[in-house]
Amino acid sequence: ANILNPDALWLAALGLVTEPVVVGENAIDGEPVTRIDALLDLGRIDAFAPPDAIDPATAAALPTLPLSLWLTASGQVRRLEAEGPILVGEAADVVRRLDLTRFDEPVTIEPPLP
Repeated sequence: ANILNPDALWLAALGLVTEPVVVGENAIDGEPVTRIDALLDLGRIDAFAPPDAIDPATAAALPTLPLSLWLTASGQVRRLEAEGPILVGEAADVVRRLDLTRFDEPVTIEPPLP
């Protein structure tokens, strides 16, 4: 279920970040952000997964991927981008990107029709 829930997946992934380096300042949609490049060590994912969810031997075989994070001045993650395949059959140049916007804005949720 967590694979289908991208926010839970990305939040867990932040615990796997190693070797962060501040790259510089820029903006996303006019908002100043700081870019940080790091490595995403998927081989340690079993430490963050529910017990018995991932076989440690399988986890150890997972790759380490380049990861970029863009943070606002208040520390909010504005964008995450990971490069490289995770699943069998994925292209070598696959990029996963998550943009986060509209922080603290009200949301209207309509109930489903009966």
